[in-house]
Amino acid sequence: MKLRNEQTGMEIGICKFNNAPALYIQEGKCSRIYATFLSEEKAEMFLRKITHWDYAGGNDGGIE
Repeated sequence: MKLRNEQTGMEIGICKFNNAPALYIQEGKCSRIYATFLSEEKAEMFLRKITHWDYAGGNDGGIE
């Protein structure tokens, strides 16, 4: 499962890292692991939440 944004050249997805599901972000040719999960289901649930957040308009403008 992965999400792409052509305007930013970014991809957020799930891969395997040390035999566990992991969240990665790829910008151009650079890819970095940001989190590992106990199960594939939890990783996919996280990406579905990000997708829902994005469809609802994403960030309201501030950073806290």
